Amino acid sequence: MKQLIRNARLETGYQTKDEVVIKTNTEITDLLIEEGHFTKIGPHLQESADVTIDAKKQLLLPSLREMHIHIDKTYFGNG
Repeated sequence: MKQLIRNARLETGYQTKDEVVIKTNTEITDLLIEEGHFTKIGPHLQESADVTIDAKKQLLLPSLREMHIHIDKTYFGNG
């Protein structure tokens, strides 16, 4: 299955001042996903897809996973 995400904001780099990051550079681009893998990234992709999503210039981030534990809980060590 092919999925196309249009108009996604991706981080492309950083701006620094006195060796401190002060700003993130971003660009609006399209992403083509085939069989769960990004196969093309670029502006205005002319690809057909089974599903097309307009990201509306929102920032695209990887999924996040909560990985903290509470040592005082019985869950520790029980995966």
